[in-house]
Amino acid sequence: MYCECGKSDEGRQVFDTTSEKNAVCWNVMVAGYSSKSRSNEAEELFKIMSGKGIISWNGLISGLIDKEDYENVMETFGRIVFIGTALTDMYAKSWDVESSKKIFSQMPEKNDVAWAAMIQGLADNGLAEESVVLF
Repeated sequence: MYCECGKSDEGRQVFDTTSEKNAVCWNVMVAGYSSKSRSNEAEELFKIMSGKGIISWNGLISGLIDKEDYENVMETFGRIVFIGTALTDMYAKSWDVESSKKIFSQMPEKNDVAWAAMIQGLADNGLAEESVVLF
């Protein structure tokens, strides 16, 4: 409520004094900061929160979209491992290997599926040698 009324600092005070913060508390505060173009504060909270779920990611990304900060939207999407893998695969299948490589390189943690998607994407696009090197 505080964030919606333009009083994010007061909302943060309530948040900070709440002894047992559940996922709803965290998500509301992240989304509240994001929706009021205070993405730095939203990002700081997001970094320290545990149990991030799709709602948490959505709150953060929505704020970036509101600010029309589309480059950071894509970077944030890339940090969600399954989304990053899906985008890597999608770009490679669309013959846009450079975008596929960019998304892949921005993923902070790459699991076996992400590596396989990038290696296969390179090979499918005629970059067999680069694919073998990445392997």
